[in-house]
Amino acid sequence: MGYYTVDTELLPLKSLMKTHVVILLLFLVGGTILLALQVLLNASHEYDIPLEPRFVSNIKGELSNEYIINGELSDESDIKVEISDESGIKGKPYDESGIKGELLNEYIIKGEPSDEFDIKGKLSIKSDGVHTNQCTMAGLLSGDWIGEKWVPRECSYTQITSNPKEIERCISKTKFGFYGDSTLIAVAKVAMRLGSGFEPNVRTWSPPPFLCGEASFPNSGYAKMWWTPSAYNQKPANLASIKTDDVAVLSMGPWDMGTYYKGENMWHSAMKNIIMQAAKKTKGPLYVMHLHRLYPDKCKQVHDDPKGLTAYQRCVECNSLGQNKLFRAALAGAVTCAIEQGHDIKLIDSFPITDTPFAHNVSDGVHFGSPVTAMELELLLQVSCNGMDTVGLTQCPKIPSYNVGATKKCIAG
Repeated sequence: MGYYTVDTELLPLKSLMKTHVVILLLFLVGGTILLALQVLLNASHEYDIPLEPRFVSNIKGELSNEYIINGELSDESDIKVEISDESGIKGKPYDESGIKGELLNEYIIKGEPSDEFDIKGKLSIKSDGVHTNQCTMAGLLSGDWIGEKWVPRECSYTQITSNPKEIERCISKTKFGFYGDSTLIAVAKVAMRLGSGFEPNVRTWSPPPFLCGEASFPNSGYAKMWWTPSAYNQKPANLASIKTDDVAVLSMGPWDMGTYYKGENMWHSAMKNIIMQAAKKTKGPLYVMHLHRLYPDKCKQVHDDPKGLTAYQRCVECNSLGQNKLFRAALAGAVTCAIEQGHDIKLIDSFPITDTPFAHNVSDGVHFGSPVTAMELELLLQVSCNGMDTVGLTQCPKIPSYNVGATKKCIAG
């Protein structure tokens, strides 16, 4: 399959006018010419910009008030751009007419106002309309929420969670075991829904035998959610199912940051043991979900009494950004130590997609709404199914020194 690089340039208004005038003189006469020229000079106009090579599908789109051209692949070799009246960008006029910017993946042009109707950029695509610059994990995590979709800035990838064929390939045939707390329950429920086609019935926690819920998939796969929220209590390695899972996923943190807090150093050591014990039992790699962004400003006092106040204060203190980062460092260190001991561990880090205004808006402080949770699953699947690289590792400390805030419970210095 051939690859092509398409350079697009929206010509200055004067050049466009000359081109259109020549065409109009060739094909129109009399009053028709005057009418066409009037349309041409109208402040609201649609331009057809030819692209090369002509046989490569290109895009159509329109300027929005965020200086974005959103478009979809078309069979025509052009970009159609609608300019608003008042010599500005549709939705928000400016004194300067047009934009300059660069083409990004997902067929988006971002830019700033310029003194010409001018868009310059480069779009690399396959002949089937897919970008040639495929994402690494670092590239995938470097993006923005556009609406409810996460869009990498400089690369493209095939999304698994929205593609029926990819869901069949990566989910329906796979045996998933999820071991962790309520943040992982949210991810597990998305996998269950996509794999089975039904809304799963999953409890928010479970006493022994700790199974919160499960779902069977059409192609012999399954997803099971096991309640193991703390490194100091339930041990995933003690559950027999971890030996049969194709993809075993572990996630702990928030409970040990608050209710079971014993300091960052102790948690690092406990997590290192939990991870290594589990990795010895798994068929393949052990997938560890890194701590995502927590938002203490979303904490609420549920009960109007001293206990309720204490719970609220702990929520604010234990989920602070400083504390969040200390526990993330402790977990990354634990994973690195396990890897250095010869274990196959993949650390899945969703912090960049959760450390955003959009994620904050759909967060209750600890959990996220479906678009963000689905993207967390997407990151996992890109690694477990497509073999994408992982990021976020650090050094294994000889002597842990993560307890910056251990002198005052749950407060990072």
